Amino acid sequence: MSFNYKIKSYLTFKLKAKNEYSLHSPFMFELYNNVFKKARKRTSEFDNVEEMRKKLLADETEIEFVNLGAGGIKNSVSKRKISQLTKTTSKKHKHARFLAYLAHYLQSKNILELGTSLGISTLYLAKKNIDASITTVEGSKEVYNTALNNFRLTGFTNIKTIHSDFDSILPDLIKNQQFDFIYIDGNHSYDATKCYFEWFKKKAGNETVIVFDDIYWSADMTRAWKEIYADTAVTVSIDLFEFGIVFFRKELSKQHFVLRY
Repeated sequence: MSFNYKIKSYLTFKLKAKNEYSLHSPFMFELYNNVFKKARKRTSEFDNVEEMRKKLLADETEIEFVNLGAGGIKNSVSKRKISQLTKTTSKKHKHARFLAYLAHYLQSKNILELGTSLGISTLYLAKKNIDASITTVEGSKEVYNTALNNFRLTGFTNIKTIHSDFDSILPDLIKNQQFDFIYIDGNHSYDATKCYFEWFKKKAGNETVIVFDDIYWSADMTRAWKEIYADTAVTVSIDLFEFGIVFFRKELSKQHFVLRY
């Protein structure tokens, strides 16, 4: 990740970003009030997940971390403390709440997460969407095992975990299942991001939503994001800096929003 690029991008984002008072689309206005505003506020609803986060932040156990995407040398192996991985790879409370509320508001039933890490965002999704089926994929074996143990400790039964790199598992997953909520948090490269979008686009239904994490990770990642929201199959797209979101709803006219929350 280029921090200088991300800082410059954030300053540009702040100049462009609007709030709910600029929204004239009924779909977006309702989305903002039911998801964005709620995500700002801390709630006791996720206290058990946050207790898990606290334990992980205090865990000095070292595990093997395999880098399978952008942000370093691909397939490089290193030792990382669980506390460090929790701090650097787990979504912050506000962002995890946003994902959970978004899936809940959209009544998503089949959720796919690419990039489990230690499972914090997965647990948020599972907690708020108890009737949904959540499939989460992690490529680093010891990270996967740690997340799997976290899921067992919290007792959620609506999470299916898969240990695989994305390229190997996605063709079969997409062929055999219809996902209506897709969260891509891994392999932040131009080629991978565009490739995954094309794969999912072919199976996208009217209710499908894709959330891309870290769209300002690098200039290449931002380039991929811009090409994705310009795609003719995408109707509404939202730039939140932390996330990029695309919808395929045919009843909506093509619009791009840059929003703060």
